[in-house]
Amino acid sequence: PHGAVFAADGSRLYVADTGNRRIQVYSAEGEHLETITSAEFQEPVAVALTPEGDLLVLDALAQLIYRVRSDRSVEPLPLQTSFYRPRGLGVAATGDLVVADTGGARVVVLAPDGSQTLEFGGQGSLVGRGQPVGVLAADGALWAISAEDGRLWNLTSDGSLTAVQPTGTLDGPHLAQLSDGRLLASDPGRAAFVLFSPLGEPLAQFAYAGELQLPTGIAATSSAAGHVIAVVDTRACSVSVWRLAEQAAGG
Repeated sequence: PHGAVFAADGSRLYVADTGNRRIQVYSAEGEHLETITSAEFQEPVAVALTPEGDLLVLDALAQLIYRVRSDRSVEPLPLQTSFYRPRGLGVAATGDLVVADTGGARVVVLAPDGSQTLEFGGQGSLVGRGQPVGVLAADGALWAISAEDGRLWNLTSDGSLTAVQPTGTLDGPHLAQLSDGRLLASDPGRAAFVLFSPLGEPLAQFAYAGELQLPTGIAATSSAAGHVIAVVDTRACSVSVWRLAEQAAGG
């Protein structure tokens, strides 16, 4: 498994079960609810939700984005650009799509109709050489995290910092956002996940010896008890759910 995303109300967790070419769906309490399969899926690596609640699936091998309808039918989005082994997907509040086109060495922004509106990086660029694998559209800013140099990029302000240990692109880091604007990044190389301020300043690292092996996908939601984080462990083939401690929650 790799990417994960919570439903807007936190009631469901969608996980890209990459090796089995399917999407697994769980309740907030960890109960397995359903399995979404399609002959279209070849290597589903990332999942996201549109503002309308439709599930989107990024497939690295098919190099397409699929929409999963409420009746669980699957259709490719009409994209006016092509990707090469993409690995990260995000959706802005406007419905714009953000894609880490990893093999293409860039981050692409697409309008809801599939037309390309922005591009960051490219072959030979700093972003491209780092190989972007995770993306996030958050509060008007675009973020990316790259695998081979472990850098967190604020693409809107053209700034970056070393955030996680460098890894390969197949099992690279992912990004998520807490409801208060802070950012989370998985750190596969250190078997940890990292908390950042809304401006990208490092706040804390969470590492638990023996409990995480290769965390890649990460998702966040809120409940009455506080912030809840789901971490996908690719090597252990598992998903674990964590509650952020009050001390960390206060920064």
